[in-house]
Amino acid sequence: NLEAWYNDNLSTYEKVIDDTVWCNDKTNVTDTTFNPYGYSNVNGQGYAKNITYYGATQRLISTSGGAGGTGPSLKCNGELSKINSKVGLITADELAYAGYAYAQNNTTTYLQENATDTYWWSLSPNYFNGYSAYVWYVYGSVGGFDGNFVNGTGGVRPSISLKSTTNVTGEGTSSTPYIISM
Repeated sequence: NLEAWYNDNLSTYEKVIDDTVWCNDKTNVTDTTFNPYGYSNVNGQGYAKNITYYGATQRLISTSGGAGGTGPSLKCNGELSKINSKVGLITADELAYAGYAYAQNNTTTYLQENATDTYWWSLSPNYFNGYSAYVWYVYGSVGGFDGNFVNGTGGVRPSISLKSTTNVTGEGTSSTPYIISM
């Protein structure tokens, strides 16, 4: 869907859009004492009926299950976590840097501009509960930040990176949006 959206909407801007490494941290949390949701059978193996938490979850949720954790990171853990593309999705860590916090609503971040009641997915896995895979997401207009199992049709908010030589005007707001000089 991202590639199709890019081709339909941004291909004319291709010369100013940079090839980007999108970091999808899929590292398993192997520390079995980290269990903010209180599951049994936590072992970090990521298959069968084993409960597995992923790196972003340990960074963004405290061991007691509240907002916190070890803190967001922009580090990409390993080559398998890197996706090269001109278009991608924002990560849970980047959402935390933008002002979101686990299980708290925030309507004041710049990402809430034009938000609807539809939730939208991030690139980051949250946890696997032995039956369903959960991914970090933002819940629309209330700005809720949590994980949800991947079973429905949430939205996506594509992200791109412009080349450093790209000339833009505007402030990036709805009243004075960025305009790319071609």
